Amino acid sequence: MKLYFTEQGAGFPLIILHGLYGSSDNWISIAKELAPKFRVILVDLRNHGRSPFANEVTYALMAQDVLDLVAELKLEKFYLIGHSMGGKVAMRLTSMSPNAVKKLVAVDISPFGYKCGSEKIIGEHSAIIDGLKSLPLHLVQTRQEADDFLSTYVPNVRVRQFLLKNLKRSRTGCYFWQLNVNAIAENIESIMDFAFDPNSKVKIETPTLFVKGENSDYLSARCVEQLPSQFNNYKVVEVPNAGHWLHAEQPQLFVKLVSGFFAD
Repeated sequence: MKLYFTEQGAGFPLIILHGLYGSSDNWISIAKELAPKFRVILVDLRNHGRSPFANEVTYALMAQDVLDLVAELKLEKFYLIGHSMGGKVAMRLTSMSPNAVKKLVAVDISPFGYKCGSEKIIGEHSAIIDGLKSLPLHLVQTRQEADDFLSTYVPNVRVRQFLLKNLKRSRTGCYFWQLNVNAIAENIESIMDFAFDPNSKVKIETPTLFVKGENSDYLSARCVEQLPSQFNNYKVVEVPNAGHWLHAEQPQLFVKLVSGFFAD
C-alpha cells in the first residue's frame, strides 16, 4: 500500500506516526519545531487521512506499509516517533526491522492491550465508534450540527474537535469522513490489543523512550511494570499537566524531550 506523506527539514530522517482517528496533519506544528534538526516525514497510516482505505487492519500490515515507504524513500536508518496506535505500529515496525530504527519514541502508549491501561479507555472508544457510525452524513448541513450530534456519544469537547478534523466536505457540498470508519469499527478489538504477535517472544534492543501524559491512563503503572518483558533498553518520562495528546498540550516540553533523547 502506498501511503500518503509529507516531509520538511533536512538532516537525519525522523518518521512520525499519528494515532487512531488522527492524521499526519495533527503533527505539522511539532514537525516545524523539529525540522531545523531533522528531515521530518509525516505519514498517514492506512484508513486515515489521505492514505488508501483497506478492510484489513493489523499492526503487522500497518508496520509493513511504513516499511514499504521507507524502501521507497531509500532510508537505511531513521528515528521513529509514534503516538497511541501509531506508537504500536512503531514498536511492531522496530521488531520487524530493528537495524533500521536508530531510536524509538512511543508517545503515551505501551505495546500491550488497552486493558493494561484502563477499562474506561475501551468504553470511550466504543462510544466514539458508535458516534462516528451513527452520524447521518446525508443530513448534516453544518459542522456545528455534526458536533451537536456527536456530543451525545463524546461529551469531551476537545476529543470531538479532534474527531471532526476528519469531517470533510466534497465539491458537491456533502460531508464525508476522511477516515475508514467501517474498517476501524470492524477491527477495533485488534487495534486495542497487543502490538506484537502473541506467539513471538519479542525483545527490542533499540533505545526507546516512553513518554507518558501525567493525566492519561494509556500508559499506566501496570503497563510500565510489564515493559521489561519486551524492551531491554528503555526509559519512561512523564509530561506534567498533560493527557493522552501530550504533544499538543505541552508541545515545547515534548520537543525538548525527544530532541534531547535523539541527541543523547
